[in-house]
Amino acid sequence: MVLGGKEGVFYIAHGGMIDRAGETLVESPRYSDNEGFFRSRSKRGASVSGSVQAPDKAGIQKKFIKACMKEVRRIEKEIGFNEIYLFVPARLKNLVTDAMPARLGKMIIKTKTGNYHEEHPFEILKLLFVKP
Repeated sequence: MVLGGKEGVFYIAHGGMIDRAGETLVESPRYSDNEGFFRSRSKRGASVSGSVQAPDKAGIQKKFIKACMKEVRRIEKEIGFNEIYLFVPARLKNLVTDAMPARLGKMIIKTKTGNYHEEHPFEILKLLFVKP
């Protein structure tokens, strides 16, 4: 499992081959000019205004992790595997491992923190097996 902030790639390594088994992507909502802008008046007559255009980072992270868990369960069901190597940004590590079903959590052999989702699969394998 190679996860970024909003994008994840899932590989299966077997018989000397490495294949892309799946991926997930969660996009941030995009807002037009004043979409989500609000203005209201308080009881004392003061005018209050604001905007909901700022993306809900926690909500996006939750949605991303949920999509990742759905994809990893799909891959387990369709292809099967017995070990998981997890590459994940440090800020998401605990969220991902906590969201993972217990049987899959036990399959995690190694976790490497960082954002490696754009790396070539061979470079990812080097991170696992080649000592610097």
